[in-house]
Parts: sequence; structure tokens; C-alpha cells
Amino acid sequence: MKWLKNIENISSKGIVGFCPYCNSENTDYSTTKIIDDMGYLTMWCNDCKHAFNISRLKITPNLEKEKRTPSNLIF
Repeated sequence: MKWLKNIENISSKGIVGFCPYCNSENTDYSTTKIIDDMGYLTMWCNDCKHAFNISRLKITPNLEKEKRTPSNLIF
């Protein structure tokens, strides 16, 4: 999985890190709560527009980041 290192980065450092497609550090993520503390996370690269979703995620306080997800992402 190309985004595995990025998942580890978000979990440990709170940042996405380098894009696995273009190596840009211009990356970001957003979480969305659905029920209680469960929801999903979307991470993306602002340069090449590649993105990845993680569903059924327990959103802890250190992961919370409600931000508008760009509409032109490539999943």
C-alpha cells in the first residue's frame, strides 16, 4: 500500500509527510466523524492531487482535523 508510511506519520506525528506519488511535502488530511468517535480520514497531496481514504477509523482527539477536502482528488 503506497500510503502506509503516511498513515504511520499521521498516527505518530500528526502530519501526512511526503506524497508517495510525487514526493511533495505539500500534503494534508481531514477527518469526518460519523457516529460518536468513529468516522473516516482522507489524506491527499495538494500538488499531484492523489488521495487515499481510511474508513471505519476511531478518531481520537489528536487526529481531529475538520478541513474541507478538495473536490478534484484522484483516488
